[in-house]
Amino acid sequence: MSLNIFVNLYNLGRLDALNVSLRSLPDEERLGALLSLEKIGYEVIWNARRKPASAYVWSGPNEH
Repeated sequence: MSLNIFVNLYNLGRLDALNVSLRSLPDEERLGALLSLEKIGYEVIWNARRKPASAYVWSGPNEH
C-alpha cells in the first residue's frame, strides 16, 4: 500500500482509522508502513522486540 493512503486515512479518520487499516496488513507490509510513517513524523509505539503485530501509531506529525 502507498504511504499516501495511510496519511489520507489519518487526515480523514485520525488515529483510529489509521491503526485499524494498519492492522489489516500482513506483518511485513505493516512493518514497512510503520517505519515509513515514523520517518515522516508519526510517533509509533513499539514493544520491546519491535514486532509490528503489537505496534501502533500513537500520534500524528502535528500532534507533538
